[in-house]
Amino acid sequence: MKNKFNTLLFVLSLIGFFIALYLSRQYLAHQPVICLTGGCELTRLSPYSKIAGIYVPVYGLIGYSLILILSFLRTLKDRWERTLLVPILIIAGGGLLFSLYNNFVDWFLIKTFCQYCFACLIIMVGLVAVAKIELGRRPKI
Repeated sequence: MKNKFNTLLFVLSLIGFFIALYLSRQYLAHQPVICLTGGCELTRLSPYSKIAGIYVPVYGLIGYSLILILSFLRTLKDRWERTLLVPILIIAGGGLLFSLYNNFVDWFLIKTFCQYCFACLIIMVGLVAVAKIELGRRPKI
């Protein structure tokens, strides 16, 4: 990877990707989720586990995949390094709002704590922060 910020974007999105992949597999197979808090299974079984008929982790899988692909593509051409940072920030910003919503649902509607939902929230905060910092440091073209 060309720069440390992009490496961090890639690594954070890779961690999120594997969390979303594991959860998507468990949700789609109707299998229990390994959880230290007990709240993950309550979240999986709740009526809030789907939005528009699609399991919530699938949306995360899509978002993290897009950020992974874009952060990789940034390493291929110098002109893409800055250009692709804006879509990364937009996707991560949307993911952050989505994660905030999911954690709100967990905490206040289901009244539980899901370690995976919270981890995704922290990852999204990290992705937005890193993208904003890098965007602010880069000279405009």
